[in-house]
Order: sequence, then structure tokens, then C-alpha cells
Amino acid sequence: TQSESFGVVCTGEGKSRPAFATADRVVFDEDGFPSFAGRRDAIVKISGKRIDTAAIIARVAEDQAIADVDVAVHNGALVVWFQTRHGVDDNESAVSIRRLLVELGVSSFVVVAVPSIPRKPNGKVDKDGLRALPQFVEAVPDEAKAGELAAGLARTWSELLGRRIGAESSLLAEGIGSLDLIR
Repeated sequence: TQSESFGVVCTGEGKSRPAFATADRVVFDEDGFPSFAGRRDAIVKISGKRIDTAAIIARVAEDQAIADVDVAVHNGALVVWFQTRHGVDDNESAVSIRRLLVELGVSSFVVVAVPSIPRKPNGKVDKDGLRALPQFVEAVPDEAKAGELAAGLARTWSELLGRRIGAESSLLAEGIGSLDLIR
């Protein structure tokens, strides 16, 4: 059945074929093979779940206390930078944004209040500028400290489970279920 989830692509030989519309952008190489070239929507994956960043920006911006907002993925977590209107408490807005992210099922996130969202001359958000802000640098866990924490947790799980668990291991991939963890 045809729907907006399906479209038509043209193969290297010029034949039309039905294709599922994934919102992935592709370019064709000299041999006619498609190569991934980004997405045309604002979907990112956080812990395997599809998250629509445009929808999150829209929901956060609905709050009258928010003057500006942007989001991006950093080290597998969704980062929400926000600027409040003059006289509004950043902490209250941060709590509200965290509640929204939990409600929307975002499993890993960082919420950062900033004095302003940096913009390029064309009006687009300056993503590099956001990541350089001291508020972001302070809010994001130091990778060395995170590695130490992961190694410590791995040692603890190894002792409790009686088998070696690595710092980068997935308990699920190791065959350890929730009932094993409760025991």
C-alpha cells in the first residue's frame, strides 16, 4: 500500500523502485550506490530510542519563561541549552525541562542554563559556541571521571555477580536480566 511512509527511488539503471521513507538523505556514488548523507528531520537516537529534537525544542519553547532554546546530542545524551527571560529563576526552568524530558522518555540528558544562545550571523545556532560555554563544560561529566566511575561500578558488579564485567559492558548483552540484579 502507498502511504507517506513510502516513496520511489531511481536505481543506477534508471529503474523506479518503491522505498520506505526513512528521512535519511543519501547521495549516489559514481557506481550508483547510495551513501548515507545525514537526515532531513530532527530525529536522534538516545539509548536506542528515537527522539524528535524539533518537538522537544517546541515543547520547551512553549514555556513563557524560556527566551531561547536549542538541543544537541553529546556523548549519547541529549543536551538542552536554554535561556530564560529576564527575572526568571533558571533553576525552576531547569526542573521543568527535566520533568518534560522524563515525560517524553528521554533516558539520558543534560540541561544547561546559559545567559544566551550563541548565533551565527545568519541566525542559526552556533553549536560550537554552545559547547564552548563554561556552563556546558561544567555541566558535562569529565570523561576521565566518568571512566573511573564506570570502572568502579564494573568492579562492584563483578564482585556481586561472581563474574567479570567490563566498564564498557552491557549487563543485558552479558545475559544478566533484571531478576539477576534484584537477587
